[in-house]
Amino acid sequence: MKKSINVFHPFGFVLAFLCGFTNVSIAQTETFTYTGAVQTYTVPAGVTLIEIEAWGAQGGSAFTIYDEFAPGGLGGYAKGDLVVIPGQILNVYVGGGGGAHGAGGFNGGGQAGSEYGAAGGGGSDVRTGLYGLSDRIIVGGGGGGCSFGVYSRFGGYGGGLIGGVGAFGAGNVAGTGGTQVAGGDAGCCFGIVSAGSFGLGGGTGDYRNAGGGGGWYGGGSGSGSSGGCGGSSYIDGLTDATTSGNIRSGNGLVNISVACDALTATASTLELCEDEELTLEAVSDNGGDISWDGGATNGVPFIPGSTGVITYTGTSDEGEDCWVFVEIEVFELPEVVADVDLIEICHGDAVVFSEIGDADTYTWDPVDVLSGDPYFPEVGTETYTLTGVNDATGCQNSSEIEVTVNALPIISAGEDLAICVGSEVTLSGTGLEIDGVYNWGGGVTNDVAFGPLVTNSYILTGTNANDCENKDTVLVTVHDLPLIEAGLGDSVCYGDMVTLSAEGLVDPEGYSWSDGVINETPFIPELTQYYFLEGIDDNGCENTDSVLVVVHSLPLIYGGEDQSICNGDGLILSGTGAGADGVYNWTEGVVDDIEFIPVATTTYIVTGTDAIGCDNTDTVTIEIYSLPPVDAGDDQDVCFGDEVVLSASGAGPDAIYTWEDGIVNDIAFEATSSNTYIVLGVDENGCENSDTVVIVVNPLPIINAGSDLVICAEEEVVLNGNGAGVDGLYTWNNGLLNGASFIPENSDEFILIGVDANGCESSDTIAITLLVLPEIDGGLDQRICIENEVVLMVVNKNEAFDYSWDNGVEDGVPFIVYIENETVYTVTAVNADGCENSDEVQVEVINCDTILVFPTGFSPNNDGVNDYLVFTGIDYDLQKYVAIYNEWGMKLFESYDYKNDWDGTNHLGTSIEKNRALPAGTYYYILEYGENNVVKNYLYIDR
Repeated sequence: MKKSINVFHPFGFVLAFLCGFTNVSIAQTETFTYTGAVQTYTVPAGVTLIEIEAWGAQGGSAFTIYDEFAPGGLGGYAKGDLVVIPGQILNVYVGGGGGAHGAGGFNGGGQAGSEYGAAGGGGSDVRTGLYGLSDRIIVGGGGGGCSFGVYSRFGGYGGGLIGGVGAFGAGNVAGTGGTQVAGGDAGCCFGIVSAGSFGLGGGTGDYRNAGGGGGWYGGGSGSGSSGGCGGSSYIDGLTDATTSGNIRSGNGLVNISVACDALTATASTLELCEDEELTLEAVSDNGGDISWDGGATNGVPFIPGSTGVITYTGTSDEGEDCWVFVEIEVFELPEVVADVDLIEICHGDAVVFSEIGDADTYTWDPVDVLSGDPYFPEVGTETYTLTGVNDATGCQNSSEIEVTVNALPIISAGEDLAICVGSEVTLSGTGLEIDGVYNWGGGVTNDVAFGPLVTNSYILTGTNANDCENKDTVLVTVHDLPLIEAGLGDSVCYGDMVTLSAEGLVDPEGYSWSDGVINETPFIPELTQYYFLEGIDDNGCENTDSVLVVVHSLPLIYGGEDQSICNGDGLILSGTGAGADGVYNWTEGVVDDIEFIPVATTTYIVTGTDAIGCDNTDTVTIEIYSLPPVDAGDDQDVCFGDEVVLSASGAGPDAIYTWEDGIVNDIAFEATSSNTYIVLGVDENGCENSDTVVIVVNPLPIINAGSDLVICAEEEVVLNGNGAGVDGLYTWNNGLLNGASFIPENSDEFILIGVDANGCESSDTIAITLLVLPEIDGGLDQRICIENEVVLMVVNKNEAFDYSWDNGVEDGVPFIVYIENETVYTVTAVNADGCENSDEVQVEVINCDTILVFPTGFSPNNDGVNDYLVFTGIDYDLQKYVAIYNEWGMKLFESYDYKNDWDGTNHLGTSIEKNRALPAGTYYYILEYGENNVVKNYLYIDR
């Protein structure tokens, strides 16, 4: 057997068995900076563990229109140790920082908005295998881009396991950062925004929307003036791994460091036979504990689980150690199979041994038998072992085979027997086990009865479960039967006595009758039958004879079923069962087949005699039922058209009631005229009786709700019905009271129900049509300066209406107010139907020279009223700066010497065409006047 060993170190060294190992240490760090393309890292020879650090890139930063700095979210960080194979290639992606405009940073950064929204930073990652997004083992999340319109909104930082959220702005939600299982949600609710996805930050490039950072899952894009959100960092399959967020500024970065020390390994042998033990042992200079694959334990003997060349790899739990592997060859054992022609025989038989397999030499134990020669073993079970040896490897194998030699059985055919002719005998062999088989000569079957006719000797052959057999014999002697007579038969009626007498035996004690009959002793037979006589002679042989005794049955007399009848009904009783010439006699004076009327419940007895003279009896019970007390119910008063239910009672729970005129009991019908109704009731016994009920039908009242009405909306009306008589009651729908005034809410039909003194009711309806009131709008309330003109004018005037103002005002005609006050003016409109409506306008007159007013709205609709943005109470000669913004911070109008002359037209903004009227809505203004006087306020434009 070979005694050399090959121990392989991951650095590529091949060392001889028991030679000392050289500990080799490799330590270096390779730094990958941003290039905008994929980079590669090749694991050096001997390196099995590396440390990876990945920093994601920062999101885009910028300055607002007021030069305020808006920072992008800082990149995240991930670190961990990775087990590798020398020569393995890793792909490295270093994320690029997000810009203030355009596409997102390299490796997943979300796109920047068209204005005022920066791009997201890319993630940094390392990939194995197929190098797709799902093959990333470590990711540093990128930061979200900032928003930099009027206000500074920072971007969300790159994760940690969850990306940061960007700053909210202008009432819009920034969204959420990427997580370990999903991209971050998009912001809400301005423009088109997008959520982050696997490896990509959200960002559609829509106006003011900042891009989300790249990462394991990208962050969502910001909405409106909100910052983008950061992507998540990630670690998979690394040890000592950590993540943290909000660290890296600028572009991303990846560092890969390697370090490990060699192990010293030994093996007890490099070649061994199958099922032999092997010991592997490796030592770490760093004090690490060694683990082997393939079921090996360091320094502990074990048996390899397979044959051929096996490679065992040893690893240390000390992070600075490399791994080591050893090649061992395990030889297969030769094939050895012991064989014999018979494994079980009877004593005296021979067996022949043989061997099967690929061994070079064979030996048998415990006897040195020769393969192919007969061998005669003794009784008992013996195990024979065949050993085969492979001369080339020295490996040996063995096989065992067991031979059982069974002893011959000792059997018995039993004692000799004597029987009577015609009798059966059963021959049973003994001496065999439960699985033994007995075979008798002369056609006899073991343990099965048979009837021999002559005296004979029978030979038994017994074969045990091992097919070993032996023999024995038994003598069976056969005697003749005696001759006996039972006598003549007899014929009697049921209950008569009979005497039976036997003849033929010398000894009268040898007779025995069936059914307990005693010879020459009277008895009463129960039924017609044969009585059997048995006689036994001095040899114990017996014979039989029989005699028939006929017993005539009594007739089966039947008087009929018990009956229940109603009081007064007639009845006929008829007996049966005595045959054609039978005679029947009844108690209580009843004559067979003649009708009579029972007066009370009675049991009647009939006696029937047949033609032979045998008689029997039967009874019939006749039960008399009383007639039911039927009740048709109380008389009723109803109204014409009412439904009436007639319900009879008194005939019991299963009664059937039948009414005249097609009325059905308990079913409603419409009564149209007064009538008397008759009902017939039948109870559960079929007995019937009748009763009557009177129904009086009252006429319905004639109700009048009045004539239909046409009135103006909001006008009062009174409804007053009649027709129900002096004591009548009236009910209106909708909760109205008869004779009470109310104001209808809309055109409708109103229903009146009237009930008269008999409780009969009827109804009528009245329709009320509401005429529409004229629509009127006197215009907006006004605030004016003292001694200025006021114009009150109906808005959207309808030429078909008549309009009039109070306080002497004429529609559309200016008038001047000379004092400070607040006055409410009312205008009234009358339409062609004569319906009128009104509206009120409040006019406040102020001293504009003393009251400072900052407006919150105006209506530039060219109606001559409140058409310009006017600031009152400010010296007209003071220079005034005014700037107007929409809700997104876009400037729409600007004047450095404002003269109260802006009419709501866009002058500067890019999202709305210049010199076009702005839509109705809320805006914001900045007013600067005098020395350091600044006012910021909202403004509503009403079109």
